[in-house]
Amino acid sequence: VVRGPEGVWMASRGGLSELLQGEISNYTVNNGLPYENLRCLLVDREGNIWIGTDGKGLLKFTGKAFETFTRSDGMAGDLVLAVEESKGGTLYFGTLQEGIVQLRNGVFSAVSMQDGLPNNTVWSLEMDRKGRLWAGTSVGLACIDDEEVRSFVADSTSPVNLPDYRITAVFEDRDGSIWVGHRAGVSMLDPNSLATVNYGLDEGFRGTHIRNIVQDADGMVWFAAENGLHRFDGERFTYYPINDRTNQGTKVYSLKLDERGTLWIGTENGLFYTDDKGTSFKDISLGSDSRADFINFLLIDEVQHLWVGTNYGIFELELDDFYENGPVSPKSHTYHEGIPNLECNLNAAYQDRNGNYWFGTGGGLLRLNVRFRENLNMQPPPELILYDIRLFQEQTDWKEYTNKTDPITGLPRELQLKHNKNHLTFSFIGINFSNPDFVRYKYKLDGFDEEWSPVGNNRFATYSNLPPGEYTFKVLAMN
Repeated sequence: VVRGPEGVWMASRGGLSELLQGEISNYTVNNGLPYENLRCLLVDREGNIWIGTDGKGLLKFTGKAFETFTRSDGMAGDLVLAVEESKGGTLYFGTLQEGIVQLRNGVFSAVSMQDGLPNNTVWSLEMDRKGRLWAGTSVGLACIDDEEVRSFVADSTSPVNLPDYRITAVFEDRDGSIWVGHRAGVSMLDPNSLATVNYGLDEGFRGTHIRNIVQDADGMVWFAAENGLHRFDGERFTYYPINDRTNQGTKVYSLKLDERGTLWIGTENGLFYTDDKGTSFKDISLGSDSRADFINFLLIDEVQHLWVGTNYGIFELELDDFYENGPVSPKSHTYHEGIPNLECNLNAAYQDRNGNYWFGTGGGLLRLNVRFRENLNMQPPPELILYDIRLFQEQTDWKEYTNKTDPITGLPRELQLKHNKNHLTFSFIGINFSNPDFVRYKYKLDGFDEEWSPVGNNRFATYSNLPPGEYTFKVLAMN
């Protein structure tokens, strides 16, 4: 039994339990615990719960903020491609090959081809102002109105005439028109008369394989396409090739507008933004791992935090901080915080009316519970340790050079060296169990360096050919 950050935790042969405000919550193999025969518990300085098992190793409880829903929880399919919500609070999840999953009053149910959907792979969802749910599938468009499903496919009797029926984006504009994105371009649909206007090369629209559509405050409609970014001003289309760091055009997958009118652009080669109607584009780095450059979804919440789903986890950027201080390091959310699969799905992100976040990932449907969201931001700074100093990159017994050494680390204090002992390497680490992969450092040798080093993940610093002088090595770590 241990006291955690909030409640009291208990380990037993039957799993893990928490006593909080008079109620007991149990964790077993049914909700993510890999092994139930537990022997001991420990709470570290960051509030993580460490669990010793009977013969199955050491476990870390990743917290209650992120929850995953899969087939074992009643989902028809694990791969969620789109999320939408009705005014009554019913959540809809478009899935790969399993139709639309509904979550109403805590119960999952499914709408599939047996109920009238044109296909069970649902790429996009849009709830219009009249409460009709529009669904883009692999072989056509569907409209669900009061549980009645109406499908529009490549059929001579269909009132909707589209040049392509693989629907990967659906969007309602401020006039109530439904924009439909597909491989051949875009189409604008009157939801009442079903009259359709198609836009392709002949109409001046160069985009193909449309994945996302948004509309800005001036009424401009923006399209994420395989060959870049496109805009429609009501009369003509404008094409904006988004050039990545290699100055090559890149595919655009996701778009989001913040309250200041800045357009955020997710591509296969990084995160970009433009606040001047497309005359220039800037990019923001999400780290050194190339998997974080593949942007799958964007979401902006009510406090103006930008959530970025990548192939290497979910990143969170505080936009007010960004506008005040310029590009800043975004927070990262990975498997250390309870995300079992770091690969996110295209445009599968939504914040519901209760404030909870829903994300589609390769490991199932992920919910960030708003009740525990602040727990993600309450980590103390890393415990910073200087654990080694070497001469000429060789392991050194510092007792040969000074009688003042740290009794635990063996490192020297008030070190004095001859002028030719001037090649030093300092090794350090910031201990952070909550998210160790994203600890960052900067360092400086006072007396030699004029500025701090750039922030990075290197955990050592080498100085060679130091001139005679007095020096102090300084290092900072951040989570």
